[in-house]
Amino acid sequence: MEKETGINAIFIAAISGLESGWGTSSMAKSKNNLFGYGNMRFESKAHSIETVSRALKKNYLSKNGKFFKGYSTTDVSYYYCPNSD
Repeated sequence: MEKETGINAIFIAAISGLESGWGTSSMAKSKNNLFGYGNMRFESKAHSIETVSRALKKNYLSKNGKFFKGYSTTDVSYYYCPNSD
């Protein structure tokens, strides 16, 4: 997904790890949902990563994106996870 979206793979891995307790959350186990993305069920963990990577690119990391504030992790977190420290 890094090649397709330009989003650093380590950044995606960090988000999915944090959101899913490194794959131990109930959503990760029962729905392959590594991000708590909606309440969606994915056919695989790879599909979860693909879907969220594309959504991050479209909504957070594109100038015309709904939640675009800039390109840094701080910019993304402004809307993506505003209450985390």
